[in-house]
Amino acid sequence: PPHDVAGVVALFKRLDPTRLVDTDSGGRANDRHIADVNDIHSYPFPHDARPSGTQYAMVGEFGGIGAFVRGKEWKPQACHTYLKVGTPQQGAAAYVEMAVSPSESTSMTR
Repeated sequence: PPHDVAGVVALFKRLDPTRLVDTDSGGRANDRHIADVNDIHSYPFPHDARPSGTQYAMVGEFGGIGAFVRGKEWKPQACHTYLKVGTPQQGAAAYVEMAVSPSESTSMTR
């Protein structure tokens, strides 16, 4: 089997031409435009993914919102977040606001 990105994409397209192929979800190989998806990851706010003549576009990941609850942290006082909020409820509200109005997330600091 091939060990290069373009070769792997070509192999998967040959194995099942009915399915779309995402080269490298959020990674640098996306810039090569060799598969069916322009899949971007943007933190914390979702950015505008752009389709091309051969690819549809999507935001595969966004957010990274953290509400650190004492006794519930993986590593107490050492967890990472792209956007810290005070409570899990505020975190859920932030995700909803980002998903509903990504370019208009006015109550959060960018």
